[in-house]
Amino acid sequence: MIGLKQMETFSHFYKLLSLVISDRISSMLKTNFDMKDIEVKEEKYSDCIETVPKFAFVGLYKYKSRGLLIFVDAKIVYMLSNRMLGGKGIIEKKPSPMFTFSEEYFGKELLFWFLTFFEENGVNVSFLRVENRVQHIHYFFPDEMVATATLKCKLDDNVVGNIQICHPLQFVEEENLVCTV
Repeated sequence: MIGLKQMETFSHFYKLLSLVISDRISSMLKTNFDMKDIEVKEEKYSDCIETVPKFAFVGLYKYKSRGLLIFVDAKIVYMLSNRMLGGKGIIEKKPSPMFTFSEEYFGKELLFWFLTFFEENGVNVSFLRVENRVQHIHYFFPDEMVATATLKCKLDDNVVGNIQICHPLQFVEEENLVCTV
């Protein structure tokens, strides 16, 4: 079990991260994007993965001898990519779940903003790859306890989905999450 002080520090770290990334997206796309509603908790990986859509934009990172996952709802990537290209954030009807080249580009850019925040705050993670099918990811055992941060995202005050970060407990227990940004 993670201590209360560690979870408070973990929560504060993600509140600052959400402000930095929300600001970057809002100013770049000239829209109101926010991730202010944040939930952090310790849970089984199997419970965490149940809340993630089967098709998502997932960043896989190496953290020490383990991994770290960032799940981005596909709807977020679709809408923000549309805005990036001058649209109104409307999602096109797709015959099957997929990402276009521009959606892949924006999704990776978003994942690198997370990486930059980690690096600027002394957390040593490295980006490995993107995966879109959640069932292809095997970073944790189903009954393993993990720490999660769920960022509920809004575009112009409309809920568009979640970004969820899944960490090994070692991350919360060992990292000095004092933000310098």
